Parts: sequence; structure tokens; C-alpha cells
Amino acid sequence: MAPITRKRKAEGHVGFVTLRLSPGFDISKLKKKITARRPAFRRPALPRRTKPYTNRYRFEFGEDHLYTHASPTQAEIDTVAGILKAERPVLKLSAAQTGTASNPFHAGGRISVDSIVRVILSQSCTNEAALDAQQTMIWAYPFPVDGGAVVGKMPNYHAMRKQSIEKLKAVLSRTGLQNLKATGIKGVLDAVYETNIARIKPGEVIYDGNKPGATDFVPGLLSVDYIYEAYEQGGKQAVFDKLVQLPQIGVKSACCLMGFNMKLPVFAVDTHVAGMAKLLG
Repeated sequence: MAPITRKRKAEGHVGFVTLRLSPGFDISKLKKKITARRPAFRRPALPRRTKPYTNRYRFEFGEDHLYTHASPTQAEIDTVAGILKAERPVLKLSAAQTGTASNPFHAGGRISVDSIVRVILSQSCTNEAALDAQQTMIWAYPFPVDGGAVVGKMPNYHAMRKQSIEKLKAVLSRTGLQNLKATGIKGVLDAVYETNIARIKPGEVIYDGNKPGATDFVPGLLSVDYIYEAYEQGGKQAVFDKLVQLPQIGVKSACCLMGFNMKLPVFAVDTHVAGMAKLLG
């Protein structure tokens, strides 16, 4: 290739470069090869809905979010369900023999503010650490009886709602994410309290706080019986919608409460499991 010669127009003062190529030079080597680009993948739009979603997560039981996947088919789902059903007795027996818990920290009984608080405590936390936090809460929030303080089987959630959030953060300091969890727990207690205040009928009298002289937690205005009323009227979708209205309760936490505390046919799936399933196709 010959040297480059620079020229400049006298009038326009515009600089330009002239390339003098050697005889026989193949200019096609300088041309950039144009390769066909793969079209960007665009997921087909969801089938058009005839009614709006009833919760902020846009979640509805029975709606297929993997509609572009050929599987799992109903037959494949039934096969997996059969395997899990056959394996369950063995797993329960193993848990009984080794003394390990077969149920999570928050399982058992009905849905209550106690079970909801336990779910929040168990988020990003081991069963052991959550149990320690629960015991600390029980001692930090006793029940006033005859001028003294009595430690019950549950914390005094009425006192917890009224007392400072700084105290609750200090109580939860060993669980991790104590600022987030304390804010969520206080938010749940306030939300349940306000819901029950709005439900009081004219002339109805409900004690604002724990029942005087009681040595353990009496729900009163912290009752979540309205969730069971929602189930009677609208089924499990109505329960889910009520639960996810509470602070710090998402899809997985709501499904855990419905499955373990209401024995409803709901299967909680961790976000990582759902992501991996989509990745594998």
C-alpha cells in the first residue's frame, strides 16, 4: 500500500484523506462481512384476560404462567405427585428417628398474627435462629397481671404494637435483617388492628388490648378471623389476596401460611426454583 497523501481545499478548508492502493490490492478484504442477525426472542403475550387481577402480584390460582412450554403436562404432574406421595412416609419416619423437624417453624394451628409473625421471622433465617428470636420476643413482651409481668407462651402482641419499633429491632438483632423484619411485623400488627377497628359493629364492645388478667395472648382486635370469612366467601384466592395485602408477606409467605396453617392444597415454590425451572425449559 502506498503512503497516504493529505490535501486541503483552499476555499472550504475541509480536510480529507486520499488512499493510494498498490496495484493488485484486493479491496474486498477491507469490507466488513455482513452476517445475518438472529431475530430477538419475544415471548408471546399472555392470553387476554376478561377481568383485572385482584392483588398487586398479578397472581391468580390456575393461571398458566408457562404457557409457551410444552411441559409439564397433566400426566407428568401426576407422575411427580405420585413419587412425592410415595416418598413422604419415608421422609417423615426419617425425621422422627433423627429428631429433625419435618414442619417449618411457623407451621401448625390456624392462621393468626403469631403464625404471620413467625413467617416473617423465618425469612432468610434458619429454624434455630427464628426460634431463638421468638423466645426473646416472649420474654421482651410479657403480660401485665396483678401489678407484675407474666411470660406467656406467645409474646404480648398488643404491647408489641404499641411500643417502639426501636425496641423490636433490638430484640430481633440476632436474626438478621432486623430493621426490615421489625418494620414488617409492626406493619402487620397495625394493619390487622385497623382492619378489625373498621369491622366493629355499632354498639359492639371489644377490649383494646389483651384481656385484663390473662396470662397469655388473647387476639381481640388483633384477630385474623376475617381471613377465614374471606375463605368462606371467595375460596383460597380470596385468602391469598388478603394475606398479600399485609406488609412483608409475598407470594411464597402467603402460600406457606395457606398450606401449613390452613391445610389448603397450595404448594409454595422458592423464587430460585421457579427461575431454574424456566431456565431448564
